[in-house]
Amino acid sequence: IDPAAARRLVELVGDQLGILDMELAKLSTHVAPKKLIASEHVEELVGASRIEKVFAITDAIARRDAAKALALWDQVIATDRQAPYRAVAGLVYGMRRLAEAKRLLEQGLPVWQVAKQVNPWAQPEAVAKQLERFSLPQWRAYLVKLLVIDVGAKTGLGTVQSSVEKLVVEMCA
Repeated sequence: IDPAAARRLVELVGDQLGILDMELAKLSTHVAPKKLIASEHVEELVGASRIEKVFAITDAIARRDAAKALALWDQVIATDRQAPYRAVAGLVYGMRRLAEAKRLLEQGLPVWQVAKQVNPWAQPEAVAKQLERFSLPQWRAYLVKLLVIDVGAKTGLGTVQSSVEKLVVEMCA
C-alpha cells in the first residue's frame, strides 16, 4: 500500500485493526492483479466518512454550487435503503456544528480554532466561507427545515430525497 493511501485509509476508518484488515482485503481484491494500493483506490472503495461528506455538501452549498451539492447528496443516499434517514441526521449534525461554529466566531473565537471544532480535516478558509454564507438565525432555520423533512418522511407526508433536494436548491439560491 502506498504510504499516502495508508494514511488516508486510517483517516477514513480509524486505527482499529479489524476494520483496517477488512478494508485492506477489499482493496487488495479490487486492485488485483496489480500489487500496489494507491490513494485513488482508497477514495474510490472506502469513500469519505459521513462528516466529510456532510462537510462537502455544506461546502458546495456555501459556494452556491447546487449541482455539486445534489451530486454529493445522491452519492450519500445511493449507499443503502436506510441511508436517506441517516443522511438527514448527518446533515442535522453538520449544520448544528456549523451553527455552533457561527456562534463561536461571532463571540470572537479565531477561525482556525472554530474550524478545528467543525471538521478536523477542514481548512480554516473553507470553514470561514461556509460560515459567512448564512447568519446564525438562518442556520437555525435550516435546522428546523431538516426536522420538518425528517418528521414528514417518518409520517408519510414527504420523501427525504426530494425534500432535501428542494432544501439544497433553496440554500444555494
